[in-house]
Amino acid sequence: MNTTLPLVYFGNIAWWQMALKSESVGLANRQTFERQTFRNRMQIMGPNTIQILSVPIIKAPKNTSLNEAKISYAEPWPQLHVRSLQAAYGKSPYYMYYMPYFEQVILGKYSTLAELNLASLETINKLLKAKLVFDLGKHQPDLPDSAFEKSGLIHYNQVFDYKHGFVSNLSILDMLFNLGPDALLKLKVRD
Repeated sequence: MNTTLPLVYFGNIAWWQMALKSESVGLANRQTFERQTFRNRMQIMGPNTIQILSVPIIKAPKNTSLNEAKISYAEPWPQLHVRSLQAAYGKSPYYMYYMPYFEQVILGKYSTLAELNLASLETINKLLKAKLVFDLGKHQPDLPDSAFEKSGLIHYNQVFDYKHGFVSNLSILDMLFNLGPDALLKLKVRD
């Protein structure tokens, strides 16, 4: 089965569950960029609350596609993302193993959001050992954004479980930092 999904920044758990149902995943890099979506954001569980890490985009015309949306480096957002991940997951079981990979992507210099997002998804694909094939050049995803708002994931231990309880459907980084190599199996298990 092949499916076309939105081209996202690392992707949340629901996105990866959907992607893993396919052997080939079309990525909608020609889709119009919409602000305040997970195309340039990820949610992580910080020490006090859910944090939204956002990649700033240079103001562009309304119908700008993801492969035309230019990333702004006027603010030091990459360093902020790295520090936020360290604060949130520095004590997680797999932080030391995975953080160098994520840091390399986040601190890399990409001109467009599509380039950054593709690099992030390829990195996760490699770390999960999922062997998905990504196909660029699609205009629209098969599913609306609302399809990725909830995951059917069974509970796993998170760093701040004791403080906030289990929080579902965060960025896939949460799962990798907490479960490591078991993340792929957990993604395939649904309630």
